[in-house]
Amino acid sequence: MDKLRELLTGGPVVANVGVPLFADALRMQGKQPVSVDWTPPASGNPEMLSILAALRTEASRDDSRGTMAETIAGANAKALEAIASSHPVLIGVGKAIEDIPGMRPDLILHAGSGL
Repeated sequence: MDKLRELLTGGPVVANVGVPLFADALRMQGKQPVSVDWTPPASGNPEMLSILAALRTEASRDDSRGTMAETIAGANAKALEAIASSHPVLIGVGKAIEDIPGMRPDLILHAGSGL
């Protein structure tokens, strides 16, 4: 009963999924929404969604491996195993401007997702 009373007297907690504008409007009203950074798969593009759906269900070329999704999962597991069982060795250190073809002084490289 205490949990129910707390729920009814504590006020709502709003979860905002996606569009930050909604969360900003709630904050301006003194609320503290929980924001979830989310976008629809394939940015909602119907053609790309159709392709993704086909990849999830389509049988692979080698039917013994199951669906395309299962084939991809198996390939990913194999790649991860190769990475995990590898023994990296440092072979050198250099300046990017000297060692990376096409590198320019005004070019910034990063290891994150596309900007």
